[in-house]
This record gives sequence, structure tokens and C-alpha cells, in this order.
Amino acid sequence: TIKFRNRILKPQTVINLNWNNDIKKRAILIEKNLFFSECTSKKDFLILKILQLMGKDEESFLYIQPKTQKAGLLFDIQKNIYLGFIVWTDKSLKNKKYAILRQIFITNEERRKGYGTKLLKFWIKTFADKINERYCIESPNKLSQKMLISLGHAKIEGQYIKAGKCFFI
Repeated sequence: TIKFRNRILKPQTVINLNWNNDIKKRAILIEKNLFFSECTSKKDFLILKILQLMGKDEESFLYIQPKTQKAGLLFDIQKNIYLGFIVWTDKSLKNKKYAILRQIFITNEERRKGYGTKLLKFWIKTFADKINERYCIESPNKLSQKMLISLGHAKIEGQYIKAGKCFFI
């Protein structure tokens, strides 16, 4: 159970899309039924925390630091479910500002359906490209590397992955 504003809630209640109606009001359409909403409220960050707990066994897992990081939730309005999230920061490196992707996560049930790629492409277009034509990824795992290669943002050279539009820290 989770305590929120003097109420005890079940995680299933929190990750029900109807629990936080405000998120739907400010959501951005990615494509039919697929929406993105940047985390701005305590409710948003609580949903994110529950989703992070669902993925805590993932390689390179991190918890969000709301004061220094930004995050967004991906959801399907027709299925009435959260599909995943993305966490990033804006940071200056060598006197240039970049968007730095810290974490991208899609729930186990919704993997291998293209949602991670759609979320990444949306994030690049909507956030990263507005900061700099290149973006940074922190410690990409094998799945993230495959996604970057499929998008043409990185390539394989021998046994190494070489960055292109993105670079790694």
C-alpha cells in the first residue's frame, strides 16, 4: 500500500488511468490512442514511482530525482493503461547544452510492440531536438542500443557501438 495525502492506496489504484484525470487533460497525442504527458504533479510522480518499482529489476535501473530530472508518462487512452515512462535531464557538457536520456521503460506486458521506439522518437522530436541536434544517453543497455541502431542514431563497428546523432556517457 501507498500513503498519499492522508489516504492509503493500492498500487493498482494509482496506476489506473482514471485515478489522475488531469494527466489526460494535458496529454500530447503521439498517434491514435497513444499519449504522452510530462510529469508535473505529485500524482504524476507517484504514478512514475509505481512504474519504476515495477521495473526495478531492470539493468541500469534508477529512481527519479524530481528536483533535477524531468519525466514523462506514456499511456494508451483506449486500453486505459500506462505503458511506460522516460526520464531525462538538460545539461551543459563542454559548453553546449544537451538533453540527456537517463531511463526509458515499457511495462513487461507491453514490450515488443514498438512503444519504446515511439516514445524515444517522440522525446527526441519534442524535447531533445529543441535543445541540440545531438542528444546524450546515459549507460544504454543492449535493448536501448538495438533501438538506437534501428533508428539510425548509432551503428555497429566491429564489436563496438558507435554513436551518431546521439552520444553516450
